[in-house]
Amino acid sequence: MEERLASLEAKVEGIADLRRDMTDLRRDMNARFSELISDVNGRFAEVNGRITELRDDVNRRIGALDAKVDRHFVWLMGLMVTGLGIMVTGFITVIGALVGIR
Repeated sequence: MEERLASLEAKVEGIADLRRDMTDLRRDMNARFSELISDVNGRFAEVNGRITELRDDVNRRIGALDAKVDRHFVWLMGLMVTGLGIMVTGFITVIGALVGIR
């Protein structure tokens, strides 16, 4: 009877040790999972910051390109108006010369 009791006590102690080990394992897993989540959140924040920098850089470059296109358009329109003025002046001069020949 005492042997059976000793065997049962050993099994109960084994179960208690197993429970303690499982509790420790659960605590370790929770700590590691929390650490992993924290690391992932940090990396997402870093990527988000890089994306924000990239977006700001692209917006700045598009703004500079837009200003350059506007400048070139104004310059081109000025050339066209000047060229048109020269053509009209030349046309008037030719007509005046033709009228003066008669």
